[in-house]
Formats: sequence, structure tokens, C-alpha cells
Amino acid sequence: MNKNKKESIKNLIKLLNSGQYELKRVVTDKVEKVEKKTVNKKVLRKCFDLDKFKYLVDLIKFREQDEKIKFNKLLLITLLYISGSRISEILLINKEKIKEFIIKNEVELYEPKTNKYRKIYFIEDMKRLIFEIFEIQNLDDFISKIDEQGIIQSSNKKIKKRTAYTWFEPYFILFKDKFEENKEIKINGNPWGFHSFRVNFATSFYNHSKDICLTQKVLGHTNIENTMRYIRDDGDDEKIKDILKTSFKIK
Repeated sequence: MNKNKKESIKNLIKLLNSGQYELKRVVTDKVEKVEKKTVNKKVLRKCFDLDKFKYLVDLIKFREQDEKIKFNKLLLITLLYISGSRISEILLINKEKIKEFIIKNEVELYEPKTNKYRKIYFIEDMKRLIFEIFEIQNLDDFISKIDEQGIIQSSNKKIKKRTAYTWFEPYFILFKDKFEENKEIKINGNPWGFHSFRVNFATSFYNHSKDICLTQKVLGHTNIENTMRYIRDDGDDEKIKDILKTSFKIK
């Protein structure tokens, strides 16, 4: 990591540790609740591309002191990044499923949202990313560190969705402040969240395949319109210009 990036990470961690990005907690009838703003549906999720994913990894590594929590936070975002799955799907899988996913390059997951099963596929090239993030020599070292339940919290209990959001909401708010330049979006909602990993996977898959139906299948969407909302094809303007420069004619 270069000196400038390391200094930037340190400054961001100071902000995170200041408490201004923590979710507010309130106690109502002896039940602790986490205050969260409702996601504005009009705010499109941004892509967690590789550079921003690694930025998040560095923040977690530098900030998190508890090795167990650090490992499970990294495990959660890595599985989201390489699979394009929903957070609800990833939180359900156990160690055996994760092992099957990485060793056999595919695994069948249950989708709580659709009440169906679907396959997700592991990209062979992503093994290098796992080696880099978890600083391991072989996959056995990585798999041996995973709890039998899958992703867990400090109490050794399987993590729930609310805990996952509590873990990462400060990071997502920080990403909005650092990377979002549109003031209107900053006011109306946060374009960064767990679904940003899924949007990035969908965009990457579509840009490579140019097949919207195949992209729909790999994401497990029942409606192709949902898939189309995921695609962030930044190259459209250049493609239009290229077509107009050629022998294109309006008849």
C-alpha cells in the first residue's frame, strides 16, 4: 500500500472511531433498537468495483482489533463481491456450503425472497483475491478458519441481518461522504450498501456477456426489468458516438 493511501485510510479510521458515523441506538420498553433511515428507492446503488472493495477491506483490516470479527466481516463482503448474491442468501450459508462453492466452483443457495433455490458460480480467478485478502498460503488455511455455522458474530452465534447492517452502516455512510459528489443524492439517500456488491457483479457479468437474459438467470431474477435496473454501463455514450461515426444512416 502506498504512503498516500495509507494516510488516507488512517484519516478515515479516525472519522469512523469519532462516533459520528455510528448508528444511533434508542431503548424503547427495554428493547434496544437501531435507528436507520429508510432507503430511498430513487437512489440507485453504486458499484462496489474492485478498487473500492479493496478500500473497504483495508479500512476493516486497519480498524478492527478483534480478529474473529475482522475475519467474519471480510468473509461476508468477499462472498458478496465474488458471488453477486443477496445479503439474505449469504447469511444463510454454512461452512460446508462455502467450501463447496470454492472447491467445486458452484453451489445451490436458498433464496428467502423468492422461496426458491438457485445456483451461484465461483470464478476461478477469484481464488487469487481470497489469497490476497486473507493473507493465506492455501485454501485449506482459509476454510479452517470459517465457523461451522458460516458467518458469526463475537458471541459465536450465526449473524443476523440487523447485526450485519450495524457492522457496515458506518462504512457505507463514510463511502457516501467520500465518493459521492452529487449533493442531491447525499441528501436523499445513500447509494452505497450491501446491494452495491450485487450491482457490480451484475454490471461486470453483463458487460462481459452482453446477454441480459443470462444476466437475469445468474442473478436469480424472475423479472427481467429488475435485471435491467442493475446494469451500470458507463460505456454507452462512447458506443453511441462510435456507431454515429460509422456508416449509420436514418432511413
